[in-house]
Amino acid sequence: MARLLTLLGESFALLGRNLVLFYPVLIYLIFFDVIRPRGMMVSADAKWLAFAGLLMLLLSAFSAGWFNMVYMAVLQHRKPASPALTGEDVPDEAAMTRLTETFAVFKAFFPGVGEYFFRFALGWLVFFGVLAIMLWVAHGQVMAGGGYPAVFEEMITLIQRGPEAQRELEALTRNLSPEVMAQMGAVFSIFGGTMTAFSLFALVTIFWAPLVIMRQLGAFRAYLESLRLFFRNPFKLMALGIFYFAAFMLVGIVGGLNPILGIIGWFLWLFVDIAFVVFLFLYLTDEYGLQHVLPPAGSPAGSSAENPGDDSHSGSRPL
Repeated sequence: MARLLTLLGESFALLGRNLVLFYPVLIYLIFFDVIRPRGMMVSADAKWLAFAGLLMLLLSAFSAGWFNMVYMAVLQHRKPASPALTGEDVPDEAAMTRLTETFAVFKAFFPGVGEYFFRFALGWLVFFGVLAIMLWVAHGQVMAGGGYPAVFEEMITLIQRGPEAQRELEALTRNLSPEVMAQMGAVFSIFGGTMTAFSLFALVTIFWAPLVIMRQLGAFRAYLESLRLFFRNPFKLMALGIFYFAAFMLVGIVGGLNPILGIIGWFLWLFVDIAFVVFLFLYLTDEYGLQHVLPPAGSPAGSSAENPGDDSHSGSRPL
């Protein structure tokens, strides 16, 4: 566990030296907020299906490019240090080296899109396909138990509107009968259990996206390899997942206190989220060793790497 915490600290330090990793995420989130439908519930109508298809394409392209950037930053961070990198002897050269490395990380985005887009598209299709199946099963359970209360759609709409609809939501819930409240509790319990189960699925397959980049695996093989890696250290990684979730909860609570803290909390959430992705790459780099991973798309040719399909080298030091 100490090794995992060391890697987590290293991920925050690496991110502090590679703030360029923030820019694509910010652009993607802003663009997503501009195009997302507003004022209607999520449903299977044409508008939401078209939006879901567009989102899948955008998410696949963004993931392929951005994960390749993260991997480039991790490999540059882990390569042997030189005087230019330490800055002890030649500070001007050190600054130029840092600038060159930052530019190399930034340039890795579009080669990653070209190389890994279709693998990420299939990977996200599996990910959201599992979620859709789980929600469909939960919906069936609700319908078998008496269906949704008449006020359910109105309540969900108010929840989606966020803090601005808090008073309306409170007024609505105060006027509900005990029978309707019990029915609502049953519905939320079913869907809460469904999302808990999906969170466990996401946790045990958490390495699939980095594995697509580092080992150049197809989506299905990446999911299977992620399962194998997770169950080598299940309790330690589970504890880290709980820590990650608790950090998000804390940031959310702090951000909800007032608008200024809300903005600070949002950036803290983003920082923690990106640092956790960096951690995944650092973890896998230690698992396989630098000599057994492939170079990122767009990196100079000639980087040493062995066959990524050969799993005989994946048994490095336990963490």
